[in-house]
Amino acid sequence: SNGIYIPSEDIFIIMLTNSGNYPAEQISTTILAEVLNKPLIHPDAILLPTAELSLFEGVYKLDDGYNIKVAVEANELYVTVWGLKQKVLASSSSTFFIKGSFIEYEFLESDGGKISSIIYKNRGEKLVGIKQ
Repeated sequence: SNGIYIPSEDIFIIMLTNSGNYPAEQISTTILAEVLNKPLIHPDAILLPTAELSLFEGVYKLDDGYNIKVAVEANELYVTVWGLKQKVLASSSSTFFIKGSFIEYEFLESDGGKISSIIYKNRGEKLVGIKQ
């Protein structure tokens, strides 16, 4: 479930679900953007080869104790966090976004050049996950 209230616009959007498998925040944010006639603008997605995408695969333990699972399926990258699996699109060789949301993921390399961590970003909130 998710609620968004904009007093200055006299807008209140509430999204209720009885399942954690639906991106309530993403859906309500998209509805708000349409109501305000200000659609979410994302960078252009770029295509990365499957071999490059596979470097990001793994489980990352977040600061809050939850895990982010990253997997390649049918040449696309998917992220599962808090029980919700979503496709992510590349905006650079290490940064990905979820279309229709403010969520971004940035992958960081260790000194040895291997992917070592992930940063989850959502409207100013940042959580760091260490690759297990």
